[in-house]
Amino acid sequence: MTGVQTCALPILIAGPSEYVGRSVTLLVGVLTIPATYLLAREIGGRHEAWIAATLLAVSSAHTLATSHPAWSHALAPLLLTMGIWQVARSLKQDRPSGLAAAGAWLGLALQIHLTMLATLPGIAIAIAIKRWQWIRTPWPYVAAIVEIGRAHV
Repeated sequence: MTGVQTCALPILIAGPSEYVGRSVTLLVGVLTIPATYLLAREIGGRHEAWIAATLLAVSSAHTLATSHPAWSHALAPLLLTMGIWQVARSLKQDRPSGLAAAGAWLGLALQIHLTMLATLPGIAIAIAIKRWQWIRTPWPYVAAIVEIGRAHV
């Protein structure tokens, strides 16, 4: 389901209203806060996770640019955060199979907005630096196939 379909489905169910589209982006914006907590907890710890989630919750940029306008691009930060969380989790647990799930999240983010493409080199470099031996396994390539496949569905 694309971002446009995600925003259009509630309109079909509830009927046309200026509040329906905004409620979807509001919900997605709110869900980005626990996703940020998960990512920060995986990278830093519990204390850092609360700080990150709180800062995002009170961020005017997050509210005005992501959670307020009724557009499909509002899904991109949530999907990107979940993808990076999955990569960080895979790296921390030394489990390359988790990259397939990361590929799915990042593929969805890429499907929502092409600017998410700019994050992929950094993610690939982080994986190559932290777990260079994973390049010999099939999992980075499976993740890339899942991501490309998901982005073009």
